[in-house]
Amino acid sequence: MQDPDRLDALTGLRIFAAFAIVLHHLKGQLWLSAEAFQGIPLNQGVGFFYVLSGFILQHSYRHRLTTSGGGVSPVQFIVLRFFRLWPCHIAVILLLIIATKGYAFDYFIHNYSTSQILAATFLLQAWHPDIKVVFALNGPAWSISVELFFYAMFPLLCRKALKSPLSPLFVGATITIAWLTAIWLYMPSGNFETLAGTNPLARILEFSVGISAYECFTQYKLRFRSGTFLEIGALAFASLSVVTTPVLASFVGNQLGWHLAWWLGGSASFLAFSILIGIFSWQNGLMSRFVGWKPVVYLGEISFALYLVHQPVINYLTGSSPWFIHLLIPTQILVFAIIVLGLSAILHHVIEKPCMDIAKRLVLRRKDHGGQGPAIWNAPS
Repeated sequence: MQDPDRLDALTGLRIFAAFAIVLHHLKGQLWLSAEAFQGIPLNQGVGFFYVLSGFILQHSYRHRLTTSGGGVSPVQFIVLRFFRLWPCHIAVILLLIIATKGYAFDYFIHNYSTSQILAATFLLQAWHPDIKVVFALNGPAWSISVELFFYAMFPLLCRKALKSPLSPLFVGATITIAWLTAIWLYMPSGNFETLAGTNPLARILEFSVGISAYECFTQYKLRFRSGTFLEIGALAFASLSVVTTPVLASFVGNQLGWHLAWWLGGSASFLAFSILIGIFSWQNGLMSRFVGWKPVVYLGEISFALYLVHQPVINYLTGSSPWFIHLLIPTQILVFAIIVLGLSAILHHVIEKPCMDIAKRLVLRRKDHGGQGPAIWNAPS
């Protein structure tokens, strides 16, 4: 019988969102043309992760986050989550430097100031308005810089959600609307890609929606016996939301401002994603059983490492490996998949999991419960 605390179907969904991001970064690289998947904003895979993160954290910590002892304090929570992200981030940067025989390190030193390198190293780069800084060291890491802000906000949003399921949604919407309004009023010619696309204040709504979605599905007992039809419908709705985003963003940009267009380009599908995640969390349909299949779940478990390592691999194979470019395309795809999945598995087992276990022992000062402990140890985010 499946442990009800384990949402394996949601863990399995992670690999498909990560795969969308890989395809997004492959466009115009290696064997994939720049016109591939034209009109499909694959970068919304990041938005899916943000909604999923809020949903899963609320599932795991809603009754364990406390200031009175016996659970996890807000400070302990933030420290634990930092060490969920940071060691793997640093390991990928070091791996990149080693693989390029120090060239990457020389590039960092000569192209970024010390403050910019420190910001990117300690996951503060998403706050910077300069796109060069936001994508410094390892481009995809900007999104975990945003995630770190979400973790700082979570203790407040978690407590509010227990009292009123929709309150995190209202808090997130208020912050996002205020930020987008400030951009419109005070930065009309700013860098909208960073201000409205990668800044944490522009993305908090997605995380907040995930928290509210969990509480709505839980407190209002939104559950049906057979979920296959609803899973198909939720997937169709999410797919429709994603593919219509460019049209919506273009219309809004022409009518209301391009800062809104940039925001919609990354965040427009938050409602559809929250419904999809909520329905798959029931784990009682054929599609959720497939993504909850052990091999798919394992890929979901290593998806964080995969997310961080894939772009350095793309850049390395494109610029530093002429032998790779001359391989047949099917062989290129196979070699790329083996390298990325292999490195992801190594990082997950050698860096990510051990560092999480050490952080738990040091921060919580208790022994790990092993593989079948409560959700606080096994949360898939």
